[in-house]
Formats: sequence, C-alpha cells, structure tokens
Amino acid sequence: MTASNIWFIGNGGFYNRGCEAIFRTTADLISREFSGARFTAWSSDSEADARESKMGNVRWRADQENGWLWGARSPWRFVIPAVQRVPPGGLRTAVSRALGCPDCVLSLGGDNFSLDYGLPKKFVSQCEYFLRHGIPTAIWSASVGPFSGEPEYERSVAEFLKRVSLITARESGTVDYLDSIGVRENVVKVHDVAFALEPEPYASPESAFFEGDDIIGINVSGLILKWYANDARAFQREIAAFIEMLLGKGYRVALIPHVSKPGGPLALNDHAFLREIHGQISAGEDRVLLLPDGIPTRQLKWAISRCRIFFGARTHATIAAISTGVPTIAIAYSAKARGIWNDVFENTDYLLDTDKVAAHTLTEKFELVLSDEKAIRERLSSKQALMRQGAEKNALALRELLASH
Repeated sequence: MTASNIWFIGNGGFYNRGCEAIFRTTADLISREFSGARFTAWSSDSEADARESKMGNVRWRADQENGWLWGARSPWRFVIPAVQRVPPGGLRTAVSRALGCPDCVLSLGGDNFSLDYGLPKKFVSQCEYFLRHGIPTAIWSASVGPFSGEPEYERSVAEFLKRVSLITARESGTVDYLDSIGVRENVVKVHDVAFALEPEPYASPESAFFEGDDIIGINVSGLILKWYANDARAFQREIAAFIEMLLGKGYRVALIPHVSKPGGPLALNDHAFLREIHGQISAGEDRVLLLPDGIPTRQLKWAISRCRIFFGARTHATIAAISTGVPTIAIAYSAKARGIWNDVFENTDYLLDTDKVAAHTLTEKFELVLSDEKAIRERLSSKQALMRQGAEKNALALRELLASH
C-alpha cells in the first residue's frame, strides 16, 4: 500500500520543539510504514519551518490563516469536491494525485482538541471540511477533552468526534473520557509519537556542560502562568530559590527552553522567561547554564537525556526526559500530563500541579525522586520498548484506516 500525499494540519511552528518532535516523528514512522510516502504540511510559518525541517519528502504550504487551505479564497473548495465526484477506483486515484489532493489528513498538535486554549472550533471546522468530502481524517497522537466545563459544547463536539475517521489517543485519560461521551469505535490507544524521537548529540560549546551526573534540568514557561494564582515575578522567585537550594547542595542546573518564538509573547518564549529567572539567582550562577534559542528538538532531547533529574512544564520536554530514562517531575497545567504520568508510573507522585509550585514543594518533589531514583530508572528502563511500540502504533492504526477506506 502506498500513501502518496498525506496532509498535516493543525500543528504549531518548529519554534515549538514539541510541535517539531510530533512532526518529525510522525513523518519518520509513516515513511517506514508506507514506502514512498510524501507529505504536504500546512503552516502559518511555512518559510521558517521549511528552512528548519530540511526534509525532502515534505512540501510546505502557507495556510494564510486558513484562507488558502479551506477558506473562501481556497481553490481546494472546488478541487476536492470535484475529485470526489469521479467514480471510485483507478481513475479517481489518478485524478486525485494529479491535482495533489490528500490521501488522508492528520490533525497534529497534541492538545488542540481540549479547553486548554479555548474552544477548539477552528480545529473542528478544519476536520469537518475534509470529512464532508470523504477524505479519511484523523486526530493524531492527541489528548482530547475534557469538555465537561462546557456541557452544551461537549454534546456537539461528541457528535463530531464520533464522525472522525480515527483518533489515536496518547494517554488512557483521553480514552476513558471519550468512552464516557460515547466515542469508542474510532479510538486507538497509543503513546505520543515523540516517545520514538531519536536524540542527536548537541555539538556546541555548551555540550561540555553536560558531562557528569550532577545536572538538574529545568524547563518552565510563561504559558503556565495562566494556571498560577500569583504573578510572574512571584513564580520566578520560587523557581530561583529552588535553584539556589540545588546549587547549595553541589548540583549544576541546566535551564532548557522548549518553546521560543523570537519577538513573541512570554507564553511562547521560554528562553526569555528562563533568562529572567537566571537573573534572579544571587550566588553560584556560574554553575547554571541557560541553553540558547534555536536548538532543534533532537539535540534538545539529547541535552535533556544527560540530566540526572528533570523538572518540566512543557509536555514534550517531559516526554523527552522519560523516554530516555531520566527521572522526571512534571509541572502540570492540564489533564494531559496527568494522563501520561498515570500511564507511565501508574500514579501521579512525580507530578506537581502548577498552582502548587513553590520552592518548598519543588524541594519536596526533588527529595522524593532522589529517594526513589533507582526504582524510577528501573521502571523507565523496563518501559522503553513499550513506549516506542506505543508510538509506532500510531502508524499501524493509520495503515488499518487506509486499508479499510
């Protein structure tokens, strides 16, 4: 079976290294499953993403805030319905491929179909467009919901979710929630595709910092302030005080940005947020490294893998850690972290809710992980193969979908 043109929609730009991790690993896994697979990626930052990706099997297209892709000015509004009117079979396939129509559409993004960033009406309408024209459409390697805080919307989105061709759910919390609203037949439990992302050594002067076993990695971002009761400066002071505690105990600290959009708001610029924290450290700052902007996701995963213990707020920063065997505390702002942690650890002992972040709570979690370090490492080591198989299951589910379509 071949898949000559798979469309990716909904994913953020590569300035978000989690989005890059999803994209690269999805393309890698599908390319292994479908010989000769090629991809069309619709992006609001297509020029920058194309420069960074350097992937010969990807054609980048600017969605121009969705106008070119499916809005009023989109030629696809006419092309896709016209192709669907051709009788099924070889002729339709030939016409479709000649015009560059998709064999299937994957909505990437991880947490687009949740309330974390408001009602996901945009992403629902994107998928509905393709479903109406008979194109297999999947919500890919995602956490979905819960929408219980918006009961009226929950009822309507449940009907949409039943119509989606495939939902690959990256944690059990999503599977359970979807089951509770009647969405079952099209759901496949997987692991996040980024569990299969291969790290690459980080070749730069900063890489020498990662020699030794005394490095504590920290990733926090301005995004989580939405879920923090106090102001940004209070949050940063608590993190800085925790870092000073670590330095006082002889550890070194790596501050690791995972989303950094130059010129963007603080919620999209981990580097700027971490730089402000770094500036508040009054002693031992020579043993703190703030990694620069622009490090690709595979190299960031390598840096994270070199840490003894990792604290992470960005979901894919924590996935980079646990998938390489690093004991990790998730600073959780949404249900997705809780779901992933329950799947991996079968508890949430190594998770700290954002609204509870303080120097003393971070210290308590650190001491807990230190005491459990050997057991955590053994557990993560024993789960490596299962995590990877769960990531690869996304591509197997897509093969089954296309075979049945």
